[in-house]
Amino acid sequence: MDFVGNSPLDSMLDPDVHATMNRGIFLCGQGDYSGAIAQYEAVLQRAPHYPRAHNKRGCALQRLGRLEEGLEALDQALRLEPSYQQAHNNRGLTLHLMGRYQDAIDAYDRALEIDPTDASVHNNRGYAMDVLGDYDGAIEAYERALEVSPTDAVIHNNIGFSLQNKQEYKQAIAAYDRALKLNPSFALAHNNRGHALFGLGEWCGAIDSCKSALQIDPELQEAALLCERASQLM
Repeated sequence: MDFVGNSPLDSMLDPDVHATMNRGIFLCGQGDYSGAIAQYEAVLQRAPHYPRAHNKRGCALQRLGRLEEGLEALDQALRLEPSYQQAHNNRGLTLHLMGRYQDAIDAYDRALEIDPTDASVHNNRGYAMDVLGDYDGAIEAYERALEVSPTDAVIHNNIGFSLQNKQEYKQAIAAYDRALKLNPSFALAHNNRGHALFGLGEWCGAIDSCKSALQIDPELQEAALLCERASQLM
């Protein structure tokens, strides 16, 4: 967990405030976002100009679906510390959830100006571009992410999904295969591979991939539906 204590700003905190902040981070890690918010707000009563507390509060509000409030908290963090890279990324994630995909990309671009080596931000940027239909731009962003984190199965899967959206099914399958080599238990990659095979008219292969997905995640309805559709076409 990302506990406080290592930055110059952290060292300036009163020990009690420091402990309250860490309780909030712990609760957030346990999924108790409301409890975490209460701790972050207690910190901000004592240290209202502490950008990290605003950032963490914004993330917790986002997790609860309180997106407008979360965005305002992240904006406040950035007003206090304009070069706060994590807050720019978190702002992008919140804007994405609000359906403001171009604004999300702009936030990710700002984060990458500060730290161009953050694979997660490149990946997030690619996802937003894919949603906007810019599949080539998405693939380029994912490839930048892989330069930093070449063994990340999620990024390989995301490249496959953008290739699949371009109807480049064989290339997509190759990307899914790379993801599955890195993580054989990646149910979504098995499912997506099945959809790419379906796009090629390979019904048996599609069924096999979707069955592999369902063995890992029996609740993956998308895979179950594709199995049914492919079976009807055989």
